[in-house]
Amino acid sequence: MAIHGITALLQAANPNLPPISGMAWFIFTVVKMLIIFTIYMVGVAMLTLAERKISAWIQDRHGPNRVGKGWLQPAADGLKNFMKEETMPGGVNKPLFVLAPIMAFIPALTA
Repeated sequence: MAIHGITALLQAANPNLPPISGMAWFIFTVVKMLIIFTIYMVGVAMLTLAERKISAWIQDRHGPNRVGKGWLQPAADGLKNFMKEETMPGGVNKPLFVLAPIMAFIPALTA
């Protein structure tokens, strides 16, 4: 199994390797995606924290130091955004209300 895992990870780098099963390829692709996503999200959280601390230093005020001396502030912000309630106007077309941001965001991603 370990040989197949290494083969799946190196498949893109060397197309001459023997083919592996579709399920192993799928699992290792998902694992690679999760690793890259985690690296990016931790980087964004740390850059946000650094931006807040630097702007607090420039403005001569206390920065984000309420939660875990500032290191847990990105986690608290993420939890706050996750817990926010979605408000929907009364006479709205619900499918269009949900799909409109998605339809606006997809062209920006494809460009």
